[in-house]
Amino acid sequence: MLKFTSLDTLPDELVLLILEFSTLPNNTLVCRCPKRPSHDTAKALTLVSRRLNQLATSFLYRDLTFTVSSSAELHRTDISLRRYCRHLLIWGTDRPLLATPEWDPLITDDFLTGCARVRCLTVRGGFQRYHSETWDLISRLLANTPDLKHLRLEKHNDAFDLPTVVKYVQGSALQHLALHGISKSASAEPLLDSAQAGTAPFTSLMLSDYEEDADSTATLIRWPAHLRHFSLESRPTGRHSITPSMVGSWLSSHQDTLESLTLGALSAASTTSHLPDASRFPKLRVLALSKYYFAHPLAYDEAEAAMLLAPCLESFTWNLNAYAGAAESWDTFGEREELWLRQFATAASKTVPLKSIHVVFGPNFYSPDEETGFPWDGLGRVAGFCRGLGIEVTYTEPPLSKGEWLASRRVLEKEEVVKA
Repeated sequence: MLKFTSLDTLPDELVLLILEFSTLPNNTLVCRCPKRPSHDTAKALTLVSRRLNQLATSFLYRDLTFTVSSSAELHRTDISLRRYCRHLLIWGTDRPLLATPEWDPLITDDFLTGCARVRCLTVRGGFQRYHSETWDLISRLLANTPDLKHLRLEKHNDAFDLPTVVKYVQGSALQHLALHGISKSASAEPLLDSAQAGTAPFTSLMLSDYEEDADSTATLIRWPAHLRHFSLESRPTGRHSITPSMVGSWLSSHQDTLESLTLGALSAASTTSHLPDASRFPKLRVLALSKYYFAHPLAYDEAEAAMLLAPCLESFTWNLNAYAGAAESWDTFGEREELWLRQFATAASKTVPLKSIHVVFGPNFYSPDEETGFPWDGLGRVAGFCRGLGIEVTYTEPPLSKGEWLASRRVLEKEEVVKA
């Protein structure tokens, strides 16, 4: 067995692996793109020794952000360092992209060449007022970054439409496509030709702040050859008529490959019992659903629960918030929800390899005045019960401790006595 007396005796390949592990943030979120290194840790490592400076510098410049207000902004980082960039975030601007007095086309070409090894690209804003400039920049990056596999497009103020995304993305080698801020297209043309179904290479599709209609959404879902991960969440307006059961039907073309499915709030039409039949997906391991797809008032239904129990299900997330960022009342989780979780976990423990349940619950901090008790007591009881079944239960941390909640109740009671 080989023994190494110091880090200096290890080859660069092993040291790079150690550095990569050490620079991963402890709170890194699960995402489809490679993990972003911790900038502070990487910077500290560059000060240890000359050798670590050379090796850790690549981690220091892996994650770059540009605010595209002028061509000089693009050119700010030295080209010798830009070659280390793997995650690139480009912010849009209120001024015309690539058309300011400082703009020089040669700088764009140089910038693209310098960042030719980018794997994950996020473009945030610039899709309406400076439509052509923004999309031209995206097109250039797609053409000049052969390693690019993860693309996320986000609205800033104005949204963008699906036909434009398809126009620029088709022909790329993307593996992951995330779109935040899709508006309803005014075009009457089909999103794709029928021959294009099953031809796109990406295997992960994430849609949020979404407003496109059912026909275009069905076409988009059927565009990739194989989907492994799918996520969909609507805008609060919910002007389309998409339901979870419809999405489940459209995903049938990926029945043998789908591994994770997340359905947030969709529309007013889907706030009744329209659950997707997850049991038809043999490789589905992760399922996340909004509570508002279940019948109201909530009552456990064996047939309904059976639809959620995919044969390989390992993780289930129950989102009690109506929409992303929406704060619920404190009585959103009560006895009915506690009983439902207990019954669901019991059924799951007998039929599928469920390992974890996560409850998303973010009530309004300013309204803990419901006569329903402290909701996290019930969540704690569920966690204890499920632990006996071999299932770990986690949930959103409360906005205030039980002691603080009790103190707020006493204050409210005193105020009521004074008013009386």
